[in-house]
Amino acid sequence: MDHKELLNKIRVTRGLFIGLVKQLSLEQINTLPSPYLNTIGWNYAHVVATQQLLTYGLHKIPFHLPQEFIDTYRKGTKTERDITAEELTTIHNYAVESLDKLELDLNAQVFTTFNSYETSFGVTLNTFQDALAFLPIHEALHLGMCMARRKKL
Repeated sequence: MDHKELLNKIRVTRGLFIGLVKQLSLEQINTLPSPYLNTIGWNYAHVVATQQLLTYGLHKIPFHLPQEFIDTYRKGTKTERDITAEELTTIHNYAVESLDKLELDLNAQVFTTFNSYETSFGVTLNTFQDALAFLPIHEALHLGMCMARRKKL
């Protein structure tokens, strides 16, 4: 599958996530229903941060989102506080803009070297193509978890 097809799959999954979040109130986005460990808001921000880590990070290319955002929502973190309305707007913007920037960088062929990475699923990403193919799987996993959380609200 080429980069354009993979990016389209990521956009579809990301669009579903954006749609889910926009249907919920800020209180619902920040609710932590038992037995879950993270809120819908954290999961939403996490998929955006992970996209940066698996594409730019594994190429040792500077992120296009603030380091603080990446550090707050990367793998191994958890919900520490509620997301404000202003932060949610920022996350919405990042969710769209990060994919637009990724597309521009794909077209400019900035991704040249890649550092292999083993995911939590035990899948080793050996190439940039592997990372792109993994992103919609990762996002769909978190989207599914959030759909389950929504039923607990």
